[in-house]
Amino acid sequence: MRPGISYLLTLWGCNKMSMLNLVATVAKIGVHGRIFSSDGARPLPGFIAIKGINSKVQASRAIVDYHSLLAPAGRYKVTATAPGYKSKTTCIWLEEAGTTNGDFVLNPEVNPRGI
Repeated sequence: MRPGISYLLTLWGCNKMSMLNLVATVAKIGVHGRIFSSDGARPLPGFIAIKGINSKVQASRAIVDYHSLLAPAGRYKVTATAPGYKSKTTCIWLEEAGTTNGDFVLNPEVNPRGI
């Protein structure tokens, strides 16, 4: 049975702090970071892929950061990609505390003629 529209504000009021605490807790679990270009260290709007997890995380366009939720106490292979740049892969170990920083610096791709 679904609550009526008039009851939603009451439900929100009763559960607001629990929902905000859940979001704050989940935001601290996983890997987060930024993707930079090696030719000037400017942030890049790229993607992060984690081996064994069937999804790509796109770095936000506004501040070019990413966050991926991961189970704590695990080892993960993380790959950063951006159009026009060589991808880079690194292994991270996520401690029981549950969060780690994973910044990437990508090199531009160079075509065979060097242009």
